[in-house]
Amino acid sequence: MNQISTLEKANIDNLTRLWQAASRPFNGFWETESYNYCFIPGSGWPNKLWFKEALTLKRLNLAKEEILLKAPSLNIPYWGKSQDEIALFKKCGFVISSEQVAMYKHLSALLPFESKLDIKRIRKEGDIVKWSDIYPKAFGYVIHKNTLSETVENIHFYLASYNNRPVGTAMLFYTDNIAGIYGVGIVPQARRKGFAEQMMVFVLNEAMRNNAKTAVLQASSMGKNLYTHLGFEEQFIIKNYKTT
Repeated sequence: MNQISTLEKANIDNLTRLWQAASRPFNGFWETESYNYCFIPGSGWPNKLWFKEALTLKRLNLAKEEILLKAPSLNIPYWGKSQDEIALFKKCGFVISSEQVAMYKHLSALLPFESKLDIKRIRKEGDIVKWSDIYPKAFGYVIHKNTLSETVENIHFYLASYNNRPVGTAMLFYTDNIAGIYGVGIVPQARRKGFAEQMMVFVLNEAMRNNAKTAVLQASSMGKNLYTHLGFEEQFIIKNYKTT
């Protein structure tokens, strides 16, 4: 893989440590010499495999065998820039399932915040169930409520409600002075009301209150314009591969 900057490494470290934090309570994290992976049965997340060393055909084939054996739905995120390594995925029969843009924003002063949403960090079982129920409506895959129950102290989960009805989710995960923002989603029937931006401003202010100096995230094509509007800058592309 190509060399990466300190800030790019901070984004990747926050992301991979989040996956580890989510999967460790379920004995769902494994390390090998060339790659690590996470898998929680019955959940659509994190379920990822990522490489620690430069890709070779042999290493990629070994990873593919691991995926097919344990979890055919496992995704391999690739944040390198080598065209030779990218070509190996095609040669091994992988296809791109999605792409994301890694982004960052340096944090300074709290942002003006006005919202009709009731946003709170959740810890109680009833709120955990609500969060887990609406998350797949926004993202199309499940984060099981047990994942939340086991990790609410390390991963900050937020639930947004409008007129007493849950409409949105968000996560914050801290590594050193880096705040990773994840899972910011609004259910389809509540979109186009400015709620996603309100959620983002809320979690950015929360991050600053927790002494974070930089926020990082990985944007889908749908969310990228919002993050750019809020002052985030692009870093690199993440290609998510799956087996055919």
